[in-house]
Amino acid sequence: MWVIIITFATPSIGLTVENKDIERYLGEYQGISVSDPDGLLSARDLDVTVHTHDNGFVMEWVTITPTVNDQLKRQEYKVKFHPTQRESIYSAAMRPDLFGGWVPLDPFEGDPFMWARILDSTLTIYAMFITDTGAHDMQIYERTLTKDGLNLNFQRLRDDTSLGVVKGVLKRIR
Repeated sequence: MWVIIITFATPSIGLTVENKDIERYLGEYQGISVSDPDGLLSARDLDVTVHTHDNGFVMEWVTITPTVNDQLKRQEYKVKFHPTQRESIYSAAMRPDLFGGWVPLDPFEGDPFMWARILDSTLTIYAMFITDTGAHDMQIYERTLTKDGLNLNFQRLRDDTSLGVVKGVLKRIR
């Protein structure tokens, strides 16, 4: 009796099965957003980069906003995300622990608690802060894939009251 074993090899691109859904977001994007705080329109320059890291991904974003005294305010963020046991939901890892692993920040110390999810064609990042009075302050970054890049919809809520909305368009440059 003969037993024939057939194996198939597929190329690896560094992503686990759980992380395949992030693959379509990988790249660099640039664009402009517009917000309307207090009825005054203001533009912001945006840069977003998404790349793989270990079995997860890293999202980096830069926002440049003009200030009232004609200066530029630059904000930079870099967050590592790792798959969880729940499909298309990622936990944030923002600082190294004593053993070299990456763990979330502590929201009770004023840091954000962050996570990400992918639903359909939208990658959403949530950042929740606990205020000094114990209220929640949520920042929600929705980045929806388009044929040319990403549409951004950002909103900030404090105890479910809107504190602002920013919308933008980012073109894929790589």
